[in-house]
Amino acid sequence: MNSSTDLSSREYTIRTKLSHGVLSDYEKILLLKIFDDANHASEQIILEHQNSSDSNHIETFSVRINENLTENIEKLKIHSRNRDRSQTNDEKHRRIFMKWIEITDSQTKQIFCFPVDDYLPSSIGDALELTEVHRDQSCQNSKQTITTNNLQSNYGKSYDVRTKIGRQGFLGLGSTVNAYVYLKLTDIHDQTSDVLPLIKSNLHKKPFRSNQTDQFEINTKTNLDLLKTVEVFHDGGNKTKLHFDTLEITDQNNGQIYCFQIKDYLRGETTLVLDKYIDQRCLKTNSNSRKTSDMDSNSDDESNSKILPSAIPTSSQLSAESSNQSLFKIRTRGLFIVEFLSDFLIEF
Repeated sequence: MNSSTDLSSREYTIRTKLSHGVLSDYEKILLLKIFDDANHASEQIILEHQNSSDSNHIETFSVRINENLTENIEKLKIHSRNRDRSQTNDEKHRRIFMKWIEITDSQTKQIFCFPVDDYLPSSIGDALELTEVHRDQSCQNSKQTITTNNLQSNYGKSYDVRTKIGRQGFLGLGSTVNAYVYLKLTDIHDQTSDVLPLIKSNLHKKPFRSNQTDQFEINTKTNLDLLKTVEVFHDGGNKTKLHFDTLEITDQNNGQIYCFQIKDYLRGETTLVLDKYIDQRCLKTNSNSRKTSDMDSNSDDESNSKILPSAIPTSSQLSAESSNQSLFKIRTRGLFIVEFLSDFLIEF
């Protein structure tokens, strides 16, 4: 048998287990790199559905690499990619949750089991790096593939929420909105969160000011899967209009990012239902902005007198929420002018 320092090209049998279905269900391919104990790397290996899955949806691939590696595998890097450039947005943003990946060296018969239990990134720059490896045991029969994510699964989820408000009022001069904003999250299994208020910004003393980016931390009691929709509403009256530009939500448990480009007005007694997102960061924050915003916002004393809300919205919000209506629409130039003049009159 070769020693661990002997290099040679190798043939592997690779098996994968997804949480739901097989690769063909996602219209994606997997891209994999193998690293040995001397940090030599294989070329990029493409894994594509080959109609070779068993009754447990475990897919098997046979590969041969050209780069020379030692017999010991120490690390993997893996991500997914869309197979067809003509896919719909729903297909493009559907991410793969992988349970484990197992590699068997065809020459030495050594088995390397890598537990994953995570969503696969969709770009090479964010490739998932796997370093936890169980040698000489099958992933399918192993009881030691419980990761940190599994242990935390019964304790809900934590999310980083970032909001960007567009220009508010006449010329956008320091306009504030005397209302609180709420989110409600629904995952792909139709599990829903509680109503989640966005109250304390980590960046500014007063959130939701004109042309301002805020950052919040929220927690759910339910361990949600991949999000399907996000509902957004506020508790102000019907005349209160919040120019919502962008909403970005990051799942702190697995790093999944949901960036919603809203660019619409959120009025009282209405709910925005968001279901189209891109899975990359779209809002940056500046930790130094907190001090500046605190100094600049001291003149807005009227918002300090507002009583902090509970997590339960008003009855008008609940009725709007149940209507599940979406406010995405296309405006002509003439309608935009009407909106601008309306803002001017309200602020004046």
